[in-house]
Amino acid sequence: MNRWYWVLILLILGLTISIMVPRKQYVVLVSLDAFRWDYPAIYETPNLDAIAAGGVKAESLVPSFPTKTFPNHYAIATGLYPDNNGLI
Repeated sequence: MNRWYWVLILLILGLTISIMVPRKQYVVLVSLDAFRWDYPAIYETPNLDAIAAGGVKAESLVPSFPTKTFPNHYAIATGLYPDNNGLI
């Protein structure tokens, strides 16, 4: 009986500790190249609509470097304009 008592105590402690551990939060950034602003209104995009409904979406954007994609992605990730991040 003493053995089962300790097994039960350890099991309860293990479950309690696993419940108390905070879960990591992740950020998912969806960036689509050459995706016009009006595509979701023209076409059915149920998955993008679900992501936007459960999170945050930009209503409008001003590109930091209009003709290239990578400098814009780098600006989003770092918060720096292309003339300050060393790419261009």
